[in-house]
Order: sequence, then C-alpha cells, then structure tokens
Amino acid sequence: MARRWKFALAGLAALAACSDTTVKDRFAGVVVYDDFPASARGSDRSDDLGYPAAFVLSAGFANGQAYQYLDLGSFNPVVPKMYVLMRDGAPVEGQYPIIDTLPDKDDYSPWWQIVEVAAPADYVVNDIKSKKALDEAGYAQTDTTKAVHCPVVNPDAAWISADLAEEYLVFWGTGESIPNPYFDPSAAISETNPAVLTDADATDADILLTPVWHKRLRAFCWSEDFTKRTTLAIDPDDGTASLDPDSFPGRYDPYGLEFEVGGEPGPVPLDLFPVFDAAPGDAGYSSALIEYAAILGGPDQPGAADELDPDGLIPLDYVDNPIVFPLYLERFEVTVENTTPDDGTGVSIGTGLATVSDGGGVLFEEDALASTALATLALDADPAGLFAGYPVTDRFFDTILASRALPALEPGESATVIVIGHYYFPFLSTAQAVWDYDDAFTGVSALPLYDDDFNPIGTQTEDLLVYASNYLEEDGVVAAHPDQADAIGTLTATLLGGAQ
Repeated sequence: MARRWKFALAGLAALAACSDTTVKDRFAGVVVYDDFPASARGSDRSDDLGYPAAFVLSAGFANGQAYQYLDLGSFNPVVPKMYVLMRDGAPVEGQYPIIDTLPDKDDYSPWWQIVEVAAPADYVVNDIKSKKALDEAGYAQTDTTKAVHCPVVNPDAAWISADLAEEYLVFWGTGESIPNPYFDPSAAISETNPAVLTDADATDADILLTPVWHKRLRAFCWSEDFTKRTTLAIDPDDGTASLDPDSFPGRYDPYGLEFEVGGEPGPVPLDLFPVFDAAPGDAGYSSALIEYAAILGGPDQPGAADELDPDGLIPLDYVDNPIVFPLYLERFEVTVENTTPDDGTGVSIGTGLATVSDGGGVLFEEDALASTALATLALDADPAGLFAGYPVTDRFFDTILASRALPALEPGESATVIVIGHYYFPFLSTAQAVWDYDDAFTGVSALPLYDDDFNPIGTQTEDLLVYASNYLEEDGVVAAHPDQADAIGTLTATLLGGAQ
C-alpha cells in the first residue's frame, strides 16, 4: 500500500511539473538613460531651450521638399535581435517586444532582427520581460530574415522641431495618459476639452513610442512605422544578420573645395542642409543611409539628389537618419538684374548681400537710421561689414534664417542665388553698392515671401531704386538718392518648392 502511495505521489508531482510551465518575470523598474549617447538620451538643451534632454530634429531636403529628420549618427549594420511573442500568426496583443542590448553596448543597433516566439494559449501578457526568461520557458524561437527600425530613446526627452517653433506631443504607447497641453481650465472638461490625453488621441503629427522589455526593465524605442519590415542578409557561416549597405539610399552633405597655399584643394563642409535620395513613401526610402560629401559647384542650397554631380560624391559613413515630419521651409530663387543700358550711360551695381529674416535682419529701411555697415557699403562700396554682421549661411538664428552674397553686375547683367524661406522668417532684404554715385546703394527693404495666411508667394518682381545712407548728413536717415530717381534694375523672387 505504501508503495502504491509512493507512485501516486510521484505521478501527481509529474503532473504538477507539466502543468506549471508558466515563467514569470518580476518587474524590475525602468531603464536609466543617463549614460547613453545623446542619440538615445537626448541632448542637454537646458541653457537655450530649457530642456535637460531633447531630440531636436534636423532639416534636410528630398525631391525639392523640406523635411525634418532625427540624426542618430553612425550605426552598426549588423543587427541584434528583438523577440516578438506570437500567437495564431500575429503578435500577442499588449505584449512588449523583448531586447537584450542597449545603446551603451557595442552590439547595439537601432535596427533589430525579428525573432518570432511561439507563445502558448495560456500565456499571460507581459509575464516574460527578459531573454533569460524566454529561454527558460522553452518557447520555440524562429529567427526571421526581417528587420524593424526602432531606436531606443529616452521617453522623458522633449521632441522639438528643426525650426525650434514647436514641441511635439510624446505618447508612451503604454496606455498611460499625459497632460493635455491644449486643455482650457476655464471651460468644463469634455470630449473636445479633455484634461488628459491617451495613446488613442495620438495623430500622425505626434510622437508615439513603443515600449520594450530589457532584462525585466521597461524601455522605449521609436519607429516611424513599426509594422514595416526590411530584408536582412544572413551570414551562412555564423548566422549573423545584417542590413545590406548596397541597398542604402544616400544622404548628401554639401561641401565646397578650399585651396591651400601650395597644395591641392580639399573638401570643406558648407553651412547648408543635407539632401536625401528619398522621403517616406518613396520607393527605396530607408533611414539607413550612406553619407556622402557632395562637392557643389556653388553656394546654393540643393533641393534634390538629381541636382548633384555624381562625380563629386565622396562616401563617408553609414548613418541612421529617419525622416519624421515635413518642414515648412522653402527655397526661393532670387534674380537680380541690372536693367540700365549697356551703352556707356548705364550704372554699375556692386557686390552686396541678401538676407531672409523675421524682420530683425532687414538691411535697411527708408526714413530710418542707416547702420554703420550699410553706410560703409554706400560710401565705400565695401560690403565687409554686412558680411560680418550677417554671415553667409542657411541656418536658423534668432532673427536671420538665410543670407547670401550678391555679385557685382554691369549694365545688362543679371545673377541668381537661392535663399531659404520660412513663414516665421518671411522677409527678403538686399543691399548692393551703386558705384556711379556718391553714397549710393540699391536693394529691397523687406519683401514678404509669404502671404498673410503663411503661404509662400509664387513669383514677385520689385524695382531696384537707388538710396543714399545719409550717414554723414545731419539727419542720417536712409532716403531716395537725390541724383537718381529711376529704377536701375529689378529683383525677382520665385518659389522653387518646399513642404506645402
């Protein structure tokens, strides 16, 4: 009898062992991002923006349109694994993917090889939070040849637009609510005036994160499209999975050539925005890119890859630059023409400057005091002071968005430059010396490139009149030149394209 009980107890123990297959991880907290690189932690923008951690998007162009991208820097094309629990051929709803490396490790990449894990019918969502527990559970794991792009990011970092004009809403993807920044406390809480927002309120204009598990810690990654898969190359010897660099589109950083005394010319970066082969929705788009130095033939901002010289491309690195949002940034072609006759009676227009600003960078105003730099231009035909005050560049500053040097023009000649415009920086201003009169310059004061509804204006032409700085006179205010009342030229600004 005792022997029978012995076998019965053994059978019960075996039955219990077979039914108790559940492996459950204890929640251990959240990943700390302090020691991660800035591409995952966010940059410290406490001094200028008031954010201890922020992802400030960068500006670039593709197909003539302006976009904002997240600059994640160089990356490893050999990808680690992301484990996705599956049931009935689909991811287990509510289960966070599991990763086993982070941005401070050598094997990290913002791209992940998808490993499908067969979860049993009785699996409880998020009971498993680590690769170790997955292995202990013994669930079948199948390496796929597909990758997903989802860089690990700090959920507490602010996301800021490239023009510094907007902070985007960040949803964690966990179902947790966030304060509604548009809530009106003077009105009753309602469907149209909620005090908090949830993931269901996220739109394409917001940032929606994806929660993941790492060794029982909760972390977050961000993907422009978590459902999109990219095919991997698998090494037949060791099974290593990697992206195929031959399939990477290009990012082209504008460079010029600088000559050294007695030496060969070398490439130097220009203060212009990069250009991408493709944008989201285009065939061949990927955030995994080959970065090139693109040698330009001039200082103008290119808008598309087909504007570049293929013989002037120098490969630099593999970079990860996902395009996040459009950017309301436009290119304008500015043509200045000297319309005076080429018969000995015309006048010569000297070198000068064009700026695009919010109004604070206007080079002159009629009936207002002339700056010292403007007076030097008018009196001595010397634009050095203007160039020093408004460096030739295409970048966001407090008041100046873009500035561009304008060449000298003899009668009948014209020149065209490209400037960048933005509805927060809507005013084009130019100033060029006029050589044939004392104390003389020409230009446009504050030509609006955008209408009252913030839409870019297609084409507009302005006469170029002659002004005197009157800097040495008693009143010292800019006025029409007493020796030349007629226009000596025209300025035409034409929209080339942008995010409309």
